[in-house]
Amino acid sequence: STLLASSAASDVYKRQSIMDFKSRLKELRTEDGISQKQLALAIGTSDDCIYFWEKGRSEPSIADIVALAKYFDVTTDYLLGVKSDV
Repeated sequence: STLLASSAASDVYKRQSIMDFKSRLKELRTEDGISQKQLALAIGTSDDCIYFWEKGRSEPSIADIVALAKYFDVTTDYLLGVKSDV
């Protein structure tokens, strides 16, 4: 029972983090005034990846998360929705 509750809580947290991540990514990108293609070129990935991340259809690798955080000059915690301040 405890294991199921823990698993369910983990699933809820993961969904919330994904929602926060995709929203933050799109917000940061549009505030910067760059296209998905420009961001993809800047961090060394494809514009399809950026599109899928912003739609919540896939998740970036740890290396991509770090590259995004460096590009936007924010913490990975902020980008992932763990913290609300940069």
